[in-house]
Amino acid sequence: NLPDPKFDVVKGWGHAIEAPDEWKSEMRRGTSWDFWCASSDQGLLYHWTKYVKKSVSQVIKDKVYNWSYDSNDKLQLDILDRPFPKPCSPNCDFHHYAGPHRKPWRKFRNKVPDDLAASDYLNATSFTKWFVVLNLVNKETNVLNLDRDSSLINEWPRIAKKIGKTPLGSKPIEKDIVEHVQKVQNS
Repeated sequence: NLPDPKFDVVKGWGHAIEAPDEWKSEMRRGTSWDFWCASSDQGLLYHWTKYVKKSVSQVIKDKVYNWSYDSNDKLQLDILDRPFPKPCSPNCDFHHYAGPHRKPWRKFRNKVPDDLAASDYLNATSFTKWFVVLNLVNKETNVLNLDRDSSLINEWPRIAKKIGKTPLGSKPIEKDIVEHVQKVQNS
């Protein structure tokens, strides 16, 4: 078994979802941690924003669902009509790139977005923001292993070939994850 914290379909990452609390998506809703990638990045982000940070807004179709806590630490939901036109979305803590071909590293396999070099971050598309932040993180950490004189813009086609390839595929089961974690820990 994986070490704590570990995922559980009832408690998720440490919080059981009980009515009237629920998760929502464009096509489904529920109180169990059985939504797409609940056991992975989406579940961790959902848990962190809603139950740790205690503030999250989700834009779903024509509504904005604002989850927060009152002064008695009770979860509350405010539902608003979407205050901005489609396909625009507000600046936010994170953006969910739904679908396999709408991920920045897949959509822009051969080159970065055209507006990256002259990007106005606040008005940029979420795709461009992703590249801007990746470039900033790389400048501080060199996570992409670029030569000092190289730029993300010039090196992106080479980097993109490596990104998106996961050792476990797109839908790993717990057994695969446990085996991979143990393999990494033992190497």
